[in-house]
Amino acid sequence: MSGTVKEAKLQTQTVRARLKRGRQPHWRTVIPGRAHLGYQRWPSDDAGRWVLRRYASGRYSVEAIGRADDGDGEGFDYEAAFAKAQAKVGAAPTTRLTVRKAVTLYVEYLEAQGKGVRDAINRGGTHILPKLGDLEVAALTPTILRNWLAEVARTPAQLRSVKGGKLNFRPLDLDDAEAVREREQDADDLEGRP
Repeated sequence: MSGTVKEAKLQTQTVRARLKRGRQPHWRTVIPGRAHLGYQRWPSDDAGRWVLRRYASGRYSVEAIGRADDGDGEGFDYEAAFAKAQAKVGAAPTTRLTVRKAVTLYVEYLEAQGKGVRDAINRGGTHILPKLGDLEVAALTPTILRNWLAEVARTPAQLRSVKGGKLNFRPLDLDDAEAVREREQDADDLEGRP
């Protein structure tokens, strides 16, 4: 039976250069328990190579995919090697989950549960999608999220707007020192500052 693979970061030349060189490849899962993409680089080699490991009938088999794009840029980059591995094992290509797609899936989930979706659509369209919509969910970091939350806190309160029209915001009274202090304090709290 196949074991659990410790996932190595292989996406860029920089992270691959930091990996230990030698006989043992570093693996990424293509199909859990069935197929893995490997990166191997011998100590004396200028560039590494991509390999595909398959598990079938109680044993592993390994085959070469091609040369990696290390150093001279010739050969397969990670995305191309991963796509070739998927094609060889007959796996459907995976797509990256963006924040926009995650919000859409969340709204579909709410609808399937018979819950109201209007608020989720409005908040997502107003606060989330304009800034984070095109980012991959996997690329979101605590820093990105804190900065986004701080920016939302600094934005004046939104007023009702005409559908499809320009957004209206409550004017921020800059003469009211207490109101300005509260908004700044809210933003600082979201950013985790003392």
